[in-house]
Amino acid sequence: MVIVAITRWGQPVEQEALALAPLSSLAAYDLKLRLAGPLPVVFERVPDAQRARQLLVALRARGHGAVACDLARVASSEQMTSPRSYELGAHAFVALDPAWGQRQMPYVDLLALIRANSATIEQSSSISKRKKLSLGRAAMTGGLVMRKSTTTDQRSTAEEREQVLYLIRDNGQDPMLLRERHLRHQGLGALVKPTSLENFGTLVARLRQEAPQALYDDRLVTHRRKTGITQLAGSAAQKVTSSSNASENDLAVHLIAVAHLKGQL
Repeated sequence: MVIVAITRWGQPVEQEALALAPLSSLAAYDLKLRLAGPLPVVFERVPDAQRARQLLVALRARGHGAVACDLARVASSEQMTSPRSYELGAHAFVALDPAWGQRQMPYVDLLALIRANSATIEQSSSISKRKKLSLGRAAMTGGLVMRKSTTTDQRSTAEEREQVLYLIRDNGQDPMLLRERHLRHQGLGALVKPTSLENFGTLVARLRQEAPQALYDDRLVTHRRKTGITQLAGSAAQKVTSSSNASENDLAVHLIAVAHLKGQL
């Protein structure tokens, strides 16, 4: 599956939806709804690269920034190196973790630093049934039925939000994902602050200083991607639903990096 996305508007979407509808599988009104979100936005999903190239030519001819990518090549957050601690070396960011030791990201290899808001929501529900003594029912039935069944539905929601930073290499290989609340910030030395968000901001600033050639993009902080259901577990009596915007962030980051390389931002 190949994703064709718009990364820059040449003309406002309100003016373009009607003209672009013939290129899409949607009617103009539905296409306008699809394209109304923050950039980059998916224009169409097509089965092959040839059709994707045709769409890119048509979109760029109308002045829009547009890129395509094979969905199978989009790295997921789960596949990325996500360290527990780090060191800011003279020539590289050094990711550290007890499970796998250390991995380096040379500053000169950095193509992009892309900051985003991550959201994970877990909703659980449980249904319990029990019987209790009912004097009213006993009186109505002459003592034949002494108990009645009651059903209790309990629901709870746990939500976790944090900022993350994607470190993208110029060759696209081995990206890293730095998580605000997952990191220990001893690597900042005397710059360590009281809160994780302050330390995360300091880390981002240091990386920008060390890699001035890298694109810095924080649009996914102010325009947070929507969450989608990622896991459903349990039974009819007890269910747990987990949703996250990780996959949406991963795709948006990939598209931004590709657009930067192709001059389509």
